[in-house]
Amino acid sequence: MSTVLVVSDAHLFKTPDGRYWCNTAMHGYQFWKRYLSSFDDVIVVARTKDISINEKEENNYIRADGENISVFALPFVRGLMGYLFRWPLIKKKCDEAATLSTKAIFRIPSIPAYMLLKKYLRTRNPYAVEVVIDPEDEYRNIPILKSLSSKILKNVCASANGVSYVTQDYLEKKYPSGKRLGKTDKKYFESYYSSIDLTTDFFFYNRSFNSKYNKIHLLHIANSINNENKGHRVLINIVSKLRKIGIEAPTVFVGSGDKIDEFKELSAKLEVDDIIEFVGYVSDKKIIRNYLESAELFVFPSKAEGLPRVLIEAMATGLPCLASNVDGIPELLDQEFLFDPNDVEGFKNKIVELAGNNTKLAKMGMNNLKKAGEYAKEVLDKRRSEFYDRLKLA
Repeated sequence: MSTVLVVSDAHLFKTPDGRYWCNTAMHGYQFWKRYLSSFDDVIVVARTKDISINEKEENNYIRADGENISVFALPFVRGLMGYLFRWPLIKKKCDEAATLSTKAIFRIPSIPAYMLLKKYLRTRNPYAVEVVIDPEDEYRNIPILKSLSSKILKNVCASANGVSYVTQDYLEKKYPSGKRLGKTDKKYFESYYSSIDLTTDFFFYNRSFNSKYNKIHLLHIANSINNENKGHRVLINIVSKLRKIGIEAPTVFVGSGDKIDEFKELSAKLEVDDIIEFVGYVSDKKIIRNYLESAELFVFPSKAEGLPRVLIEAMATGLPCLASNVDGIPELLDQEFLFDPNDVEGFKNKIVELAGNNTKLAKMGMNNLKKAGEYAKEVLDKRRSEFYDRLKLA
């Protein structure tokens, strides 16, 4: 029997019956199940909080554990102060977790992953890391953590047996693996794959474009709306500026979080609340796909990304996209459709150009469909399994 420890930055919730839940598909059972392609059992190490939910509330959560997937709970903390206050307990739990398996995968950057890795290194057991985002962007507002995490990530990638990146080139250059640095031993290996799970039936090839020069429907998706990182404020300002020049841009925001009320207030202040809708968190992929099919343009002024799954999903439905030029996003879209995440005027001007230009929108959509095909489930599953197999045999 082979077991792998998977350490992530996830926040999970435990109900009195012993089951574990999450509020994003990113950390649901289907996500962890991918590691079972090479291992018999998976132990997920994540911050966990005890909660009680009734049958009606269960619809807002996704089951995280299940057959051959168990959870090892770390204290549920957020922010630097949370870690400082509970440091001794977190350290103790990490010490316990490090002994649970002789193979481990650390999804980084992540403070819990870094803490557990420090202990795990003493076991001298093989391990791999999955680099999911650039810490210089993730911790941009915390200079000390930004610098420290970047330095740690470089060292971890250089010494890990295996390193996988969500980008094809960007993160590899900044945080090179041991293999890339010249280690020729077969125990060092490298790969790249997105976290996305893009099945064949998600692709949409029959999109038609009927936008008008004075009206275009926009869409933005981000599971978490707890900060400014995903560009909600920027997009609201774009919608406001468009209205002032006579272009209506009805916009749907998908996602939930603490900042929604603040963004609703901003929409009202800018007098665009009548065409901006916050629909909350959506776990059903069919409903997500319906939103993508109904939109005419996906706008994503994110400030920090590895390689955004939501953008690839939008592309897979043939939806034209505009996004920020950060991290791995330039690997997905042509430079013409990329802007600084705070460039309200740049985004606005491009939308003005595209509104009613259905020939251009159709061409963008077809190019996006073709590119998204590189991230189809069967393509990435093969690459992931090969990576996990290398760790299993290390």
